[in-house]
Amino acid sequence: MREQYTADRYHKPVDEYDPAWDLDGAVDDLRLLFDVGYSLAQGAEWPNWRDGNEFRAARDRMMDNTGAGG
Repeated sequence: MREQYTADRYHKPVDEYDPAWDLDGAVDDLRLLFDVGYSLAQGAEWPNWRDGNEFRAARDRMMDNTGAGG
C-alpha cells in the first residue's frame, strides 16, 4: 500500500486526507513531545551533556554568552 500510495498519490492532485488513515502513532508522538516540553518548562534545570562530552563545553559557553546561565 505504501509503494502504491507513494507512486500514485504522494504530492499529486489526488493526494488528499483519507479518514481511513490510522493516526494513533502521530498522536502518541505529539503527547510524548508535549510531555517532554512541559517537563522542561516546569523544571529548574535544563538537560546538559555528560561530563567529558565534547559538546558540553560549547553548550555551556553558549548559555553563558546568552545570559541564560549554564
